[in-house]
Amino acid sequence: YTGIPSGFADLDMMSSGFQNSELIIIGARPSIGKTAFALTMAAEIAIHRKIPTGFMSLEMSDMQLMQRLVAMEANIRADLIRTGKLSIQNFQQIQDAAGRMYEAPLYIVDTPNMKLLDVRAMARRLKMQKDIQILFIDYIGLIANENSSIPRHEQVAEISRSLKSLARELEIPVVVLSQVSRASEGQA
Repeated sequence: YTGIPSGFADLDMMSSGFQNSELIIIGARPSIGKTAFALTMAAEIAIHRKIPTGFMSLEMSDMQLMQRLVAMEANIRADLIRTGKLSIQNFQQIQDAAGRMYEAPLYIVDTPNMKLLDVRAMARRLKMQKDIQILFIDYIGLIANENSSIPRHEQVAEISRSLKSLARELEIPVVVLSQVSRASEGQA
């Protein structure tokens, strides 16, 4: 691949991996698994390939993300971690997973209510200080625009353009999750 492999063979075959300076938008309806999909890709890139990866979540806390990542990496159900109903084998799986994650160049930012300028500044800081090679943002609908007087769809378009220019400026792929409204169902 000429880009960063996602860990999903079919996707990588079609795209040759995530390419530098690209803005990739992953859209789906609510509760379909966009965050889980992005975390799976981020884990593949950072934990298994050791590529410095940034993950900005405007929706979930770093603890929630880490619980999900530990569960995925340990190959155990997340509800077992939340409830504490773990077997001795589960503890060993978690310990092994945590060791792999500790060594991984995965940098999570969980600041809520970020404005577009804050997202851009944090991305630049991650690139400069940690040399991230890819950035995931969860999700575009929660990024506040400085100009709240314009309609929301125009704000999202402006945010998209700005994130595309950020990807070009930093010369890294920027993967952004987007919630698609239920109203779009049935429209062709």
